[in-house]
Amino acid sequence: MALLLTFTLVWSYIEVVRLTGRIANLHKEAQTKHAFLNQRERELASRNQDFEKEIADVSRRNEQVKAELEQLRRRRQAAAPTILSFLLAPAPVRGEKAPPQTTIPLSAGKAQLLMEMAGNDYANYQVTLQTVEGREILRRRTGKIGFGKGRAFATLPVKAGELTMGDYILILYGQTTDGISEEIDRYFFRVSLKKISLPKKSETYFGSFSE
Repeated sequence: MALLLTFTLVWSYIEVVRLTGRIANLHKEAQTKHAFLNQRERELASRNQDFEKEIADVSRRNEQVKAELEQLRRRRQAAAPTILSFLLAPAPVRGEKAPPQTTIPLSAGKAQLLMEMAGNDYANYQVTLQTVEGREILRRRTGKIGFGKGRAFATLPVKAGELTMGDYILILYGQTTDGISEEIDRYFFRVSLKKISLPKKSETYFGSFSE
């Protein structure tokens, strides 16, 4: 009987030690896991702060780029040269009253000469610019643009300094699909020292300027 009691006490002690150790291990595992989770949470919070900082930096850079692009656009607008467009009247048919002669200011700089066309539609167009004395200034192909409904114009860009004071004749030719060149019309204009008032904030001025 005493031996059985002793065995029971020893076994109970061993079981208590085993259970105590098991509980201690579980507690230690729980603490380790809790510490790991806390560390992971801190890492995620730090990473989230880094992401937020990067997003804020990217947003700030985007705003800076937008501001720089806006400044560049305004500078380009301010530096863009004014382009004057002059509508030339064709030479009158014999017996008709001649329209006022178009005058282009010598100070116009870059300009565009417009010749209104009506009737035949040619495959290609060519213009010849010469003085009234017959001296040829230039000869080149030109395009056709439309303004409004049913109105078409041949165009001739003129660079600053390309024309001097004097009277000029602009001859417009059309080339048929057979390669035949036909004269469409002649346009007279004058380059003088007369000045023209331009809109201050306009990049392109369109209109005719006559004496």
